[in-house]
Amino acid sequence: MASMFGFRLRLYALIPVFLISGCVSSSDEDNTVTLGWEAPLTRIDGSKLYPGEIEGYRVYYRQSGDPDFDVQVIEQAGTTQWQPSQLPSGEYQFAVSTLDTSGLESPRSETLRVTIP
Repeated sequence: MASMFGFRLRLYALIPVFLISGCVSSSDEDNTVTLGWEAPLTRIDGSKLYPGEIEGYRVYYRQSGDPDFDVQVIEQAGTTQWQPSQLPSGEYQFAVSTLDTSGLESPRSETLRVTIP
């Protein structure tokens, strides 16, 4: 797309994280969930997304029935799992997005539902 200033502006977003999984472990003291995902390899336009272009991730989570998501920012590009602390029992929804070094955020992954006993 050409502009009257003589340069082209190319906008593109990241492809969503394509795999998200959760594991719940229970003990007498607490219940924990570990959320893991795989980093995307391409952008929505099909171009390659290099590992050095990933700045980090945002983990969106809420207890089912809550209207708004809480957000945990993961600032290390190599970190592809997160363990929230002290979530009360109940059903939760989790989704992850990718942040690139230009400040773009991908659409969220599909929502994962996890029940913490």
